[in-house]
Formats: sequence, C-alpha cells, structure tokens
Amino acid sequence: MQSSITRTAPSRRRPTSVTVYAILSALAGVGTILGALAGAFVIHGVDSLDATDAVIVLPALVLAALYLAFAYAAWTLAPWGWTLGVVAGIGTIAYTTAILVTSWGEFMRDAPPFAVIGVLVVVVAAVGLVIGFRPEVRAAFRRT
Repeated sequence: MQSSITRTAPSRRRPTSVTVYAILSALAGVGTILGALAGAFVIHGVDSLDATDAVIVLPALVLAALYLAFAYAAWTLAPWGWTLGVVAGIGTIAYTTAILVTSWGEFMRDAPPFAVIGVLVVVVAAVGLVIGFRPEVRAAFRRT
C-alpha cells in the first residue's frame, strides 16, 4: 500500500546578504547592458562603431548576462550560482581594470566621471567577492 504522504525537501532560508547580493547583481546586469549600449550607440554613434568598440562592448554584454544569471541563481539558491558569482566578479575586475589601464588618459581628458565610475565598479566587484566568500553565503549555496 502506498502512502499518500509525500516528502518534500526542507526549505532553505536565503540569508539577507545573499538577497542583497542577488538584487545588486540584477542591477549590475541591467546597468551594464544600458551602459554598454549607451557607450556604443549614444556616445560614439552608430556610424562610428568599429572593431575596437565591439571588443569593448561584447565582453561587457557577456558580463551582464553572467550577472543576470547569477542574480537568478542567488535568488533561488542554486548551488552553481556561487561559482558563477565568483567568475562574474573576477571577470568584472579584470575587464574594467584593463579598460581603465588602456584608456585612463583618454577618460581623464574626455570624461573624468567614466574614470571614477570605473574605479568604483572595481571596488564594488571586489566587495561582492568578499561577500561571496563569507561563510553564511557559501553555506547558502552549499559551498562549505
């Protein structure tokens, strides 16, 4: 005789730090898409886009997709999400640092706010990585 009682997996509670991490990652993904498209199409203009612009815009859009996927994973506490968050954070630091190092003089001459925003992006990504390695965050993603 079969039992009518079904067993369900115990629900896990998402720590507040993971909820904040998920929301900020979703905002980062949307902000990166808007920033990349604005930089490519509004600032440069569609007529002046070249291979250099594509080399800058395409990785930014990939990072945006990673952040949006991570936001979903963090919200649902998918175990694979933790690794994705680390990859997105390291990728953001490497990508933004490369842009800043190669274009610092141009940024400071033509658009100093972009240089400041770039430095802030690196700092926020680093803080995100620190949060990601906190014990309660790792445990939430089953990464102990």
